[in-house]
Amino acid sequence: MYRNGCMATTTLSLKYRPLRVGFLVREGSIEDLVKAAGINTLLWGGIYNPVIPVSTTSKNISNQLLKLFSVDVLFAVSRTNEIDEIVNNNPFLRDPDHYAENIFYEDWNTKKNIVGYLDAINIVDHYWWKELKTKPKSYKSNCTLVMWNDTDTCSNLFSLLYGYFPQIYNLRDNFEKAFLNGLKSKKLTLKNNGTIDDALTHSLSPIRTTGLELRKEGGTWRGDGIYIGSESDFTDLMYFWNLRASGLSVEFLSQDSTPRFTKSIKAYIKRLNDTPNSNQHIEDSIYIYYRGDHQEAQNIMGAYKTKKRFAFSRCDEVSWNGLNIKPTSIFFTWKQVSANIDKKYDKYNVSIPLPEKRFLNSEEGVRDIGHQYMAVSIDSFAETAHAGYTLNPPFIRELNEFYSREIAMNPWELRSEKDGIGLLIKACEDSVSLYPIIHQKIIEQIFHLAGFKAQTSQAGLLTKQIILNMREDNPIEACRVFKVTGVRELLASPKTANEKAVKWSE
Repeated sequence: MYRNGCMATTTLSLKYRPLRVGFLVREGSIEDLVKAAGINTLLWGGIYNPVIPVSTTSKNISNQLLKLFSVDVLFAVSRTNEIDEIVNNNPFLRDPDHYAENIFYEDWNTKKNIVGYLDAINIVDHYWWKELKTKPKSYKSNCTLVMWNDTDTCSNLFSLLYGYFPQIYNLRDNFEKAFLNGLKSKKLTLKNNGTIDDALTHSLSPIRTTGLELRKEGGTWRGDGIYIGSESDFTDLMYFWNLRASGLSVEFLSQDSTPRFTKSIKAYIKRLNDTPNSNQHIEDSIYIYYRGDHQEAQNIMGAYKTKKRFAFSRCDEVSWNGLNIKPTSIFFTWKQVSANIDKKYDKYNVSIPLPEKRFLNSEEGVRDIGHQYMAVSIDSFAETAHAGYTLNPPFIRELNEFYSREIAMNPWELRSEKDGIGLLIKACEDSVSLYPIIHQKIIEQIFHLAGFKAQTSQAGLLTKQIILNMREDNPIEACRVFKVTGVRELLASPKTANEKAVKWSE
């Protein structure tokens, strides 16, 4: 395979995607939810980042959400003993430069903070250069910056529903100005405790724009719809956010302020009714999510007319056990690439050229984003070029650090995924080198994880060496072992082999 200096190749599937950040919040703290919503408005893909409640009594749902969303890194919105315990128990959910400690870090030149992950200004740049730059000054897009009074009873809900640009992080870049000018957005101020404008149903708010240019794959069998809850209830707000983070299009209907939302909910139901069915032979349902009384939810929705039927779905901790709500996979682009494989010192090296990142602006004179982290998901179609080694280890998140040290050398760089591996890279990187891991080491680590010690026996080592040599450069020489009478007798029949093995073991 590697004779005469020839280098083997293999085909890989690559998907660029933003990092999925798990935001650790204090259970019961709406303040933490609002803070998480603000930070996510600054991140590309922020609408798909889950919030994870943490307390002494919420360990079950915390672990469920961590597993369900397969987050790449953690960010602690607040610091408590319980949150620190989650962080310490998941050391493999730190990014290579530990931005997860703070997400923001100081720019040495301006002494102001910049974002360590792909941020939302990349979205502005993308659309500005792609289509908005040539529009007249009077042109307004479908993007809307929603404003409200802090004294509004739904102020916290609005932060989660529409997103907002926080002003407390001493940021170098003006995200609000970029959103307004770069996307030619409209600006809408909600009347204090007044009716919600139904035009918002069709507008792109700051939090919704964070999902632009992202494709969705897979996900829950449940559908888009409406969440009925209280704007002052932590669990309702947290469930609403995570339903939307799973990839669903969901609007919030406050049962405490129902008349305020009547127009906007009617407009949203009409939009869902007008949306073509995903299967032309089966009519989609409009899902109604709620935590309270089923009859009360039916009574609330009885005031709304619909062509499609309502399907009522009660939410509780069981909803997040992985059998009900299933988050969608998000990514920018999907490409196939050919990678070169070299072998030195009994170790394979796979050199992968990374495709051009067309979703990132490459025009001259724009800001430098090379430091920002993103991810690339890698799936091997076939591994015959490095038999006995793999780049598709079993999906066991607890082995992230082991996989990372073996495959990428950096213990914080790699993430185990259902269909391969995810690699945390900087936006400026155009190639990566990976080292396929030998099957034997994976088996040993799996046993170690279960509390057992496993190692290959002497007979197993000899067999492995014989098979390896038969497959490599000098198979004729390796096969000489079969000229030995004892070896031929062992292979002649299972009975003979067993008798010999028992005798030799004695």
